[in-house]
Amino acid sequence: MVMSDAPETESPRVATVIPTSVSHFIEAQRVVHHRSFLDRILGRTPVPKLLRKDYRSARADVAAYDVLAQLGPDWILRTCQTAEGNGIDHIVVGPPGIFSMVVRHQPGNALWIDGGILLADGERMPHFRDAEFSAVRLTQQLSDSVGWRVDVTPCLIVVDPRSVTVAKPPRRVAVMTLRGIRTWLKELPKALSDQELQALHGAVATHPDWVFLGDPHAPSAEALAMFRKVQAEVGEARHVRLALVTGVLVFLWLIAVVGVGGVTASFLAN
Repeated sequence: MVMSDAPETESPRVATVIPTSVSHFIEAQRVVHHRSFLDRILGRTPVPKLLRKDYRSARADVAAYDVLAQLGPDWILRTCQTAEGNGIDHIVVGPPGIFSMVVRHQPGNALWIDGGILLADGERMPHFRDAEFSAVRLTQQLSDSVGWRVDVTPCLIVVDPRSVTVAKPPRRVAVMTLRGIRTWLKELPKALSDQELQALHGAVATHPDWVFLGDPHAPSAEALAMFRKVQAEVGEARHVRLALVTGVLVFLWLIAVVGVGGVTASFLAN
């Protein structure tokens, strides 16, 4: 059975569901002066130093959404604001079941997992607790909506870690990086019937707190479009800098070749 993920009509409550990291970055970036022509020629990044941490956090959330959005038509993806208001959770429903995806940005951290303990560079993190709480909340909401008990798998997506060492896997929470999400989900065996999937699809699609961020008509689309524009400018600046560095190295190499050639010719002439 193929199910469409077409956008639905949203209520005012849904309109507020925008990745917090993205909205914070965009609001701060609005006051930044546009790059001058010289800035563009020199490949200077449009993101000032003070906002680069915010930019990386927003990029992590958007990257997680983009990966999940590519699961295919048999999968349903929705997003909700966390209870604490400091982030978003992704709800994924597909043939293997229901998954609550908590995204956490750990740039350059060495992660150590030992059962229910998660350390980032030696500091204990509450990510497993957050993932389990999100799954419990989603279980209650979906069970009430469809009229039967559903099982939700808590998942933790860690973005940009330096390394992940698993001494002992956690008992309930599935931990993965962006690179392994789609493979892990698609290799799971089918656990839901077509009828169950259809019922869950309806429950998720009509819930007032869950939104399809890919809806081009949703208020979240403007913030995402602005962020993707900044991303494109960052990539463009990186390519310009690379081209400049390559050009300088080639120029220096040519000077060295010509210089060596001149010295050699002079030596032979004498």
